[in-house]
Amino acid sequence: MEKQVYPNFKTTMSLREQYWKYSLIGILLVLGYILFREFIPYLGGILGATTIYILVRNQMFYLTEKKKWGRGVSALLILLESILIFLIPLSGAVWLFVSKIQDLNLNPSQVVAGIEHVAELIETKIGYNFLEKKNLDSALGFLPHIGQYLMGGISGFAINVAILVLVLYFMLIGGRNMEAYI
Repeated sequence: MEKQVYPNFKTTMSLREQYWKYSLIGILLVLGYILFREFIPYLGGILGATTIYILVRNQMFYLTEKKKWGRGVSALLILLESILIFLIPLSGAVWLFVSKIQDLNLNPSQVVAGIEHVAELIETKIGYNFLEKKNLDSALGFLPHIGQYLMGGISGFAINVAILVLVLYFMLIGGRNMEAYI
């Protein structure tokens, strides 16, 4: 049976239909932007899960297809392996870094004295004092913000590790179906 072609049939949209079409496209673009913007903090966990999945996918296929293990048991075993080999050493390095930062005692007067000494050396070489006392005092105001940023990054790391484990489990369970879908 052949397809019938209707040469006189024109698909024209009314002004109202065009308005709804472009409004829907605009709404979808705005929602996509909002979702992507809110998704950014969790992107590290998802990218980490994808990376580890690529590293261990052949093990998963071996356990499920050759050894005939169940997907859940195989995924839990590989997840345990990933935690022991990747996440515990990485988390240990982060906590070591945190403990070193916590032991760091910043005495503002010592910091100012060191910076003033460097400023005097630069002034004697160049002849221009670009680090005045008021500039140094304002720079010291940023130290608490830097500490807050580091602690926020560490809590973000913990959240990303939890997301990594969860997403990796479901990626391992999905396996070939997920890959075919993508």
